[in-house]
Amino acid sequence: MNDQRQREKALDITQSYIVQAPAGAGKTELLTQRYLKLLSTCTNPENVIAMTFTKKAVSELKTRVIESLQSTSDKRPEEVYKQTTYDLACTVMSRSIQNNWQILTTPSRLKISTIDGLSSLITGRYPTRSQLVPKQIISQNWERNKVYRQAAEQTLLAIDDAEYKDIIRPLLLYLDNNVERFYSLIVSMLEKRDQWL
Repeated sequence: MNDQRQREKALDITQSYIVQAPAGAGKTELLTQRYLKLLSTCTNPENVIAMTFTKKAVSELKTRVIESLQSTSDKRPEEVYKQTTYDLACTVMSRSIQNNWQILTTPSRLKISTIDGLSSLITGRYPTRSQLVPKQIISQNWERNKVYRQAAEQTLLAIDDAEYKDIIRPLLLYLDNNVERFYSLIVSMLEKRDQWL
């Protein structure tokens, strides 16, 4: 039975498909082609994610994709199903060159992983509610820093005061008269003061 028509239909990336076939029927080749087709239309290779169940399947699919991309420097194959893979890989390599993806030198840009691997990536990148800093703490820190800044500004205003001028003037001179550094230094000292209390 010739299933070429169904294989071509499965490359329609605007649709989703379930592929059922026995071992050795070419499912991995079809998945490779579909992945390459998606790569040929995306703006960044990281935008295309392929998931599978086992690490072995991840390794096999990634190897197939990379080998397909590397084969673009070879002569076009004679087998029809390999020609499709070759043509798609050539399109991807053109996009890689055009957009400076450097896909062969940075294959980590190919996002092919297990479902567990993708889940870990997502949960590692986005914090849970319990990991977020509560709004009241953010507000308290902002208020405290605002008060510390005001204290630093008031300290600088005391530069002509007989009691403080011999401390402030040499410090400003040491900081090359950089007022913002002066403020930062005072704020930093006040923040550390909180740790000692």
